[in-house]
Amino acid sequence: MVSLSNHNGFPPPLNKLGVNGKPSFAGSLKYQEKLINLYHLGISSAYMLLAFVFENYKEQDFTELLEFLEFWFICRHVTNEPATNQLDKIFTELTQAQKQHYDFELIKSTLSEYLDEDSIKKSLSNTDIYEYPYLVRNILIRLEQKLRNKQTAVDFWEKTNKQRVWTIEHIYPQNPYDEKDWGDDEQNAQLKQKLHSLGNLTLTCYNSSYSNKKICRKMSSY
Repeated sequence: MVSLSNHNGFPPPLNKLGVNGKPSFAGSLKYQEKLINLYHLGISSAYMLLAFVFENYKEQDFTELLEFLEFWFICRHVTNEPATNQLDKIFTELTQAQKQHYDFELIKSTLSEYLDEDSIKKSLSNTDIYEYPYLVRNILIRLEQKLRNKQTAVDFWEKTNKQRVWTIEHIYPQNPYDEKDWGDDEQNAQLKQKLHSLGNLTLTCYNSSYSNKKICRKMSSY
């Protein structure tokens, strides 16, 4: 088993979910990537639920559950709904509801009641979402991982000398060398309005070298 305790130096989510100091699903690699994502996303309120179902329903496949929790927490962090002080109560009740048998549909339907599509869309269109880099990183990583397979998979949380290898890059740069490379004055004004929006952000491991290059140079590099 690949140890998560040494993964980029952060406390392992497996230990958080362990029972009596031992991971209840040690030996399984299938959930590793998703658990790393969830750890960075910040889902401490759901640890109780995950620890319980992993310990009591060892034969279950929890891929669907972890995938949904990642989606749900991204939506929750984007909208800040439900409020943080409600999360422990929500997941405590969900944990208690799993005592008779594992019921993913109950978990999904209960949590889905807190999702509001209009609120999510509005929050994702926030022109200052760059102010929340950890949230942006999680969203972009989720999108990247959806487009990759085992052959093209990379570790988007990798660090070198305590610095992230993959960083968030502005497509339209914060300080373009020459605004004419990006269009006329009106086009540049529109782009600047969306400078820190999600649609102008991407992940790259060459942030410093891309810097303020024109779009054609960036696209050829991507």
